Amino acid sequence: MNAPPTRHPASYRDPAGFVFEKDGILHRSIHPLHRSAYQTLMQSGLYDRLVQQNLLIPHEVVERPNSADTFLVIKPQRIHPIMAPWHWTYDMLKQAALLTLKIQQISLEYGMSLKDAHPSNIQFIGSAPILIDTLSLGHWETEKPWVAYRQYCESFLLPLVTGNYLGAESPQLLRAWPNGLPLNTGRKLLPLRSKLYLHWLLHIHLNARQFITRKSSDWHQPTFSAPKMKNLLRSLQLATEKCRAAPNHSEWINYENDVQDRGEYSRHKLNLIKQETDQLPQVNSIVDLGSNTGVYSQTLQRDERKIIQLESDSQTLNRLYLRNLQAQHKNCTTFCLNIEELLPAGQDPNRIPSIRSDLVLCLGLLHHLTYRNNIPLTDVLNLLHQLSNRHLWIEFIDPADPLIVEFFNPDIVAKRPVDQLTFEAELQKLFTIRFQSNLTDSTRRLYLCSKK
Repeated sequence: MNAPPTRHPASYRDPAGFVFEKDGILHRSIHPLHRSAYQTLMQSGLYDRLVQQNLLIPHEVVERPNSADTFLVIKPQRIHPIMAPWHWTYDMLKQAALLTLKIQQISLEYGMSLKDAHPSNIQFIGSAPILIDTLSLGHWETEKPWVAYRQYCESFLLPLVTGNYLGAESPQLLRAWPNGLPLNTGRKLLPLRSKLYLHWLLHIHLNARQFITRKSSDWHQPTFSAPKMKNLLRSLQLATEKCRAAPNHSEWINYENDVQDRGEYSRHKLNLIKQETDQLPQVNSIVDLGSNTGVYSQTLQRDERKIIQLESDSQTLNRLYLRNLQAQHKNCTTFCLNIEELLPAGQDPNRIPSIRSDLVLCLGLLHHLTYRNNIPLTDVLNLLHQLSNRHLWIEFIDPADPLIVEFFNPDIVAKRPVDQLTFEAELQKLFTIRFQSNLTDSTRRLYLCSKK
């Protein structure tokens, strides 16, 4: 007798079904309670329209057990990697919000509606958001308000409006409030002038006050209608489109201009990386650690080559995301992630398998980890070994480098200096050095390695 599937830990809320893995392949079990809604989705033409417009991931039916617990088992397209909303940039959250509203508007035409509006239902393929939760679409009860309205305001709109005044870091609020920033809490972060824009006033300030002042005895759903729903969605769309991340200071925002002042250093490094990577076999995926403006990983872009750009600076990464979005880079995805989260002492080691790639770029980053953040070299190299399927580009920066002398704590550098011989000895415990070169106009050295 076959054992019942084990529910994925992240799939525990929806009574309509759950996600599980079988032989390493992702499946979704659909409960009989959701039979009618699923059939409407598939037979009405809504599924075909959403998939054709790249708004919803496609799936295929793999089993029809029709048991008391399972009406259907489907195999959805797998998105890789899956990242939490607080790893998104500001405009990634904004694009995901607008996608949610667009899907809701389209669904109404087919008699369906989104049952929830949480950012975790959205993931990114390249720079484009896409809905991954097939079961979040249910029947539209036209006389009732949108059940996901408050969730949209707390999970999308309020963090975006907050970022309009506090900066591009506002998606990080969802790390503290993963179910959405409570309206009454979040509105206190906003200045009084945020009330001057009608749609923010309606959906945040007045909405929060309504939930505070309403008594439990008065709690009932007001009469609704199709025109009211459409007006609501249009108002939310205007409120969302109005949001712009406030410009905060970032030491990395002008990185590209700064490196041009280093003579031939950057150009030489760029040419070496491109030239030597072109000789490598089977590089189908790249992860760029500390990608900054993405200049090096974008040079390595190919039609079928997937690139993941990780950077901890929200302002810089948001600018990179907007550039990728405008250029319609379908295989280039950005995430706001501090590399320390992946280390043994970090908070999220399970992210390692999801971002593991054929080639890892660790350029101009090592000294920040070892000297600024005081992380042992061996821990950094072990992480790079875990992230790489095949190859590694790594840049060694001598402790006497002018930038280290000028900007880094001399006490930390003196206590844990890493010279070239020590670096190479530790590197070769995990990797084979296949190419190395000094970089023009600098004391830095570049290494291309293969994983042992």
